Amino acid sequence: MSILDLPKHIREKICVNPITGCWDWLAYKNPDGYGQLTFNGKPGLRAHTVVYTILKGPVPDGLQLNHKCKHKCVNPDHVYPGTHGDNIDDYYRDKGQPCQYQNVRQKLNLSAEN
Repeated sequence: MSILDLPKHIREKICVNPITGCWDWLAYKNPDGYGQLTFNGKPGLRAHTVVYTILKGPVPDGLQLNHKCKHKCVNPDHVYPGTHGDNIDDYYRDKGQPCQYQNVRQKLNLSAEN
């Protein structure tokens, strides 16, 4: 599936960056910088989730979409279903710093399973 498979009213709000492959959201962004829209009568949906659902299918229960590109784009190939913990780990890895939560666990000599 491609951007051309999106409904026109969504496709018109996306600009594809030819260098990064990011699909930049040109319409409303919430205070956290995520594209937001009303879709199928439901307001306040994140644009990357709507695009992902249309092109790849629903996000599995209990998971969220985490960005690989860290740009908050709406390209479904730039996100993956994961946990909030995965997202935190990604954040610290990208910053070149270990996750503070993991550091606390190490200092307390706790296993990752606890």
